[in-house]
Order: sequence, then structure tokens, then C-alpha cells
Amino acid sequence: MKVFIIIFAAILIALVVYFGLGWVAKDITFSMMDINDNTTLEEIANIDLIVYASLAGVYIILCLLFIMEKIDNDKLLSILLFPFAAYCISKYLIPPSMGSAVLFNLLNISGMTISTVLAMVVLTEE
Repeated sequence: MKVFIIIFAAILIALVVYFGLGWVAKDITFSMMDINDNTTLEEIANIDLIVYASLAGVYIILCLLFIMEKIDNDKLLSILLFPFAAYCISKYLIPPSMGSAVLFNLLNISGMTISTVLAMVVLTEE
């Protein structure tokens, strides 16, 4: 039962951080951006990808720094590949579509969830 609570809490935390902070960061970025008649949808979509990938990357780095403070394991750094892979796949490999947007968000949220679960397990074992 404890495992399900940790996983549920990690998914909830990752979703709130990803969509909550991502929405705020995206709004701040778009308010600073000069959007006029010449701005293309591709430019706006690229900013959107960069904001969410960097948010996921920073969140995962913070979780891994907390984990690596307690546990000395360099293999955990592979979790950092989730947001970078999501950005590269969505930007360069797959043409813009609903499927690439879903894949992008799933990779970012899964990386954030995995790092949150690991951080919560380390926190509860103390």
C-alpha cells in the first residue's frame, strides 16, 4: 500500500509541477516575446517545446541532486535523457502532429515521475 501511495503522490506532484509551472513559465515567455503578424506558428511551437523541456530538465536535475546527496549512484543521470530525448524527437524526428505532442509530454512527465518516485523513496528510507 505504501508503494501505491508513493507512486500516486509522485505522479500528482509531477503533473502539478509540469502543467502548473509550465503554464506560468510559458505565459511569462510569451509575454516577453514579440508576437506580430510575421510570427509563425512554428516559432511559437518551438518556444513551447523549449519551455516545457527545460522545466522538466531542471526539475529532474533538482530531484537527482537531492538523491545523489544521499546515494552515490551515477547511473541515475540517465533519467536526464527524458526531456532532451523528448525535445529532439518532437523537434527533429517526428513532424508536428498531435502524436508528437503527446509523446513529448509523456516523455517529460515520465522522467519527472521517475525522479520524484526515487526522491520520495530516498526520503522515506531515512
